[in-house]
Amino acid sequence: MGLVDKLKATYNKNQNINNFDNSWTRQFIKNNSEKTAVFFCGWRTDKKLHKKVFKQFPHHNHLIYTLPNSLICSDLKLMEKSWKKIANSIENDIKNFKIEIIYGLSLGTSLALYCANRCKNAKKVFLGFPGDKIAPCVWEGSLTKDIAQQIEQEEKYTYDDYSNFFKPYDHINNLSNLQGAKIKIYLAKSDDAVPYYRGKKLIKKMHSMKLSPTVKKTFLGHALGIIKSIIFTNWLTK
Repeated sequence: MGLVDKLKATYNKNQNINNFDNSWTRQFIKNNSEKTAVFFCGWRTDKKLHKKVFKQFPHHNHLIYTLPNSLICSDLKLMEKSWKKIANSIENDIKNFKIEIIYGLSLGTSLALYCANRCKNAKKVFLGFPGDKIAPCVWEGSLTKDIAQQIEQEEKYTYDDYSNFFKPYDHINNLSNLQGAKIKIYLAKSDDAVPYYRGKKLIKKMHSMKLSPTVKKTFLGHALGIIKSIIFTNWLTK
């Protein structure tokens, strides 16, 4: 089995909610440096998918976050608890480490921007397949529509409840302190998990705030776009 096939198998396996631990993890790897790179893996993905990405930053310590399935679920209270725990951990890391590099993939891009917007030392921010707001991406995205339907069927919470909760974590609400950072974005034109036009809206918002992201695009969809971005990591370093 070649590298592409292995990555596909790992990615597809983790799309089954029952195959991935519902807890989140944070790992610190020291590389004898005062500088740190923080990585927010994609939702329902694990560290195995990101190994080539980590290797692009050998001169930084690594902080690696894997995300729980409960970041997007029909139980709003559980979801709130999960987001707040990770947000608190990020804020502590900002106090304790000199974070210069921030990378996020898919849903992890929201946490990447949450981190970058609060981090004085951020020099480079890499966003793989971001949206602009989380709630509409959940309702529209092919991987999360079933959860949105479950929320509506249970009639316990509404779209507005979710939209209001996500506001502090929405991409467009975490851009105000990024003027000193170099931002790179990877979008997939056939993306239906995080709809492509949602990423374009984020870029438009950045431009309105005088930010100048470098944007790379692929004609692929979300899954194959992710795999391509992980295999061909030169978009991170050029």
